[in-house]
Amino acid sequence: MHTLLLMKAQISQLLHRAGVMYTADLLRYRLHRLRYACQNAAFKRAHPEFVLPPDYLLYESYGMRYAAYAEGGKQAAKWLLEQVTPWLRNDVGNTLRPLSVLDWGCGPARIIRHLPTLLPPGSRVFGTDYNAQTIDWCQQNLPNLSFNHNGSEAKLPYVDAQFDLVFGISIFTHLNEAQHHTWFGELMRVTAPGGLLLFTTQGCAFLPKLSGRERVLFEAGCPVFRGLQHAGHRTCSAFHPSEFLRSLFAPCTCLLHKEIPATPGKPPPQDIWLLQKSRYKPFCLQ
Repeated sequence: MHTLLLMKAQISQLLHRAGVMYTADLLRYRLHRLRYACQNAAFKRAHPEFVLPPDYLLYESYGMRYAAYAEGGKQAAKWLLEQVTPWLRNDVGNTLRPLSVLDWGCGPARIIRHLPTLLPPGSRVFGTDYNAQTIDWCQQNLPNLSFNHNGSEAKLPYVDAQFDLVFGISIFTHLNEAQHHTWFGELMRVTAPGGLLLFTTQGCAFLPKLSGRERVLFEAGCPVFRGLQHAGHRTCSAFHPSEFLRSLFAPCTCLLHKEIPATPGKPPPQDIWLLQKSRYKPFCLQ
C-alpha cells in the first residue's frame, strides 16, 4: 500500500510541476465515467426517483459511483449526527435538540440532502459552496434546503452565532494557507457560543504520499500545499500537521475529540477534528 501511495504521489508531483494536473484530472474523470457507466445505469433503473447531480459535479466533490453518492451520503449524515449528539442533546434524554446546521463546502449535497429526515422537527439546514454550478443545481433540485454560493473570500451571508453545528468534510484539504485562517475566522463568527465545528483534514496518515522535501516540512509542523493555482478545486491539496491545526483552532475553541479512523488495507483516512466554540473565554486545545 505504501509503495502504491508513493508512486501516486510522485506522479501527482510531476503533473503539478508540469502544470497539467487540471487537464490530467479531466481525463481521469472521463475514464471513471466510462468505468462506472454500467453500475450507474443500473442504479438509475433501480432508483428512478432519486435525483442525481450532473456527473462532473458529482466527480469533483466525491467520485463517480451513484450508489456510493446516495448510500454513502446517507451513512455519512448518520455518522455526523452520532459524533455531535453527546454535545447537542436535549436537556432530558439522549436525543438531539432542534439544530441550525451549516454544511460548509456542501458540494452537490451528498450529506446535507439526508439531514432533514434525520434531524428533530424545527431544525434548519443550510449549505454553502464555492462552485456556482453546484449551488444552482442544489437550489433547483433540493427546495427543502437553503443554499448559498460563496466566493473564495471568507464572507458568508449569515448573522453572527447563527449555527449550532458547522461541518466541513475535506474542505480545508483544498485551501491555501491564507484561506485556512480567514475561513476559520468566518466559520467561528457564524457559530453560536457552545456550538460545534467538525472538520476533516489530511494528517499523518498521508505521510506516505509526501515527497522527501514535503515530509521534512510536514514533520517540522508546516502545512504542505500542492496545486495552489487551483485553490478550492480537487486538484489543490493541503496536508496538515497537528501542530498547525492546533494553532489555527486554539483561539476561543476547545478540542473535544480528534480521531484517525485507520483501516488496514484501505486508503489513508483523514483526521477528524471536533471543536466547541467557547461560551465565555478562550480555551486551550488539549
